[in-house]
Amino acid sequence: MEIVCRFFGIRPSFSIEFIAAVTSLPLFDLTGMAHAYFENISMTVSKALTQLDISQNSLASVPSAALKTLHQLLILNINHNKITTIHKKAFEGLDTLEILTLYENKISVIESDAFRGLDKRKLKRLNLGGNELLHIPTSSLSSLDMLKKLEMQENRISVIKEGDFEGLKHLDSLGLAHNQLNEIPARAFSHLTLLNSLELEGNQIIRVDPDAFIGLEENLQYLKLGDNNLHTVPSDALRRLHRLRHLDLRANNISNLLEDSFTGYGDSITFLNLQKNMIKILPPLVFESLNSLEILNLQNNKLMHIPEDVTENIVDTLKLLDITVSETRSRTNSTSSSSSNTSSYSSSSSDSTSSRTNTADEDNPLLCDCELHWFTIWLSNLREKDEEIMSKKRTVCTMLQEHREYLVQKMPLQKLGCIKSKNPERALSTSFTVRKTYSPIFILIVLLLIWSFSK
Repeated sequence: MEIVCRFFGIRPSFSIEFIAAVTSLPLFDLTGMAHAYFENISMTVSKALTQLDISQNSLASVPSAALKTLHQLLILNINHNKITTIHKKAFEGLDTLEILTLYENKISVIESDAFRGLDKRKLKRLNLGGNELLHIPTSSLSSLDMLKKLEMQENRISVIKEGDFEGLKHLDSLGLAHNQLNEIPARAFSHLTLLNSLELEGNQIIRVDPDAFIGLEENLQYLKLGDNNLHTVPSDALRRLHRLRHLDLRANNISNLLEDSFTGYGDSITFLNLQKNMIKILPPLVFESLNSLEILNLQNNKLMHIPEDVTENIVDTLKLLDITVSETRSRTNSTSSSSSNTSSYSSSSSDSTSSRTNTADEDNPLLCDCELHWFTIWLSNLREKDEEIMSKKRTVCTMLQEHREYLVQKMPLQKLGCIKSKNPERALSTSFTVRKTYSPIFILIVLLLIWSFSK
């Protein structure tokens, strides 16, 4: 059981006996203490202390003198202070420190020997996020060769270049989100050969060099490029990433996808987020290489149609497909159809929604037509596999002639305008299966005929 002693924003007067008692605890929290009181108490803190929180103390510098005797300290939290510079040997004496977090100070300068005195074999995580850094402090970081996680989000970094991360050869996770980057240059991460996760969302990136990810080929699995200014999928750069599993491209300005946008690196991708772009058309073979895809998010684009051939190669592996942001809409806008409507389907209040005047302008304006029939079948099969997921899905489409929205999963195939049949669902389901099975055979026959005539 962990025992914790915390003092929040008070200015106490301690007896020697009290200080001796509380400072023998393994975790000592001095959040919000006045700096002078912190200095006095820290000088008596037990050398067996393993965790220390001195956040929100208005500290203007790292209190090195008060920390240097804490030879068993594992975790040090100096978040939310007013530190502007990390001076030379600021953490000298902290031989066992594994986690150091300096989030949301005002740090703009990190001297080259700032981390000298730390055991570089011990420090695993360093958080420098929420500060005022203008560039990567390479000279001070390069000695931390056993660092696993480096967080530098929410700074003012506008440029990164080859060599910035030299020396961080064991880094597993790098966070550069919410900076001011507008380009990822060639070989920017070439020294990070073990990197597994790279966060670049929330910048102003308009270009990713084709050689940007050299060095990351064998280990990068998670890449976040959302909330930038990309106009196309940076396929040339991504094709190096043979083990990529999670690709987030949400909230960019991508308007067109090419048939080879994911070719050459999509085999292992299980999660693809294209939400909040400007995509109007999905080319027939755009997802052909995504053989492992489980989650696809296409919300908030400009799609009116999603033909069957677009999803033919991913429909068997998909577990979640988000097309419209409609769970809230369908609850708030759901209304009963006019009593004058003789259709038994239209009269169901749970199946139809009000006209699009109250819907989000940025959502996909899907049309209720036969091109959605594959989706109704897929939803039906998904319902049998995962009722919990289905209970949350509320995908809608619009019937233009009625100026009304309908829930796709409850839409009869006859109303979609598909070929009529005594059992249309079975007919279409069979067609869906036959097409996947016999298309290759048909192609083979055509090729054989061409070959025989050419002899």
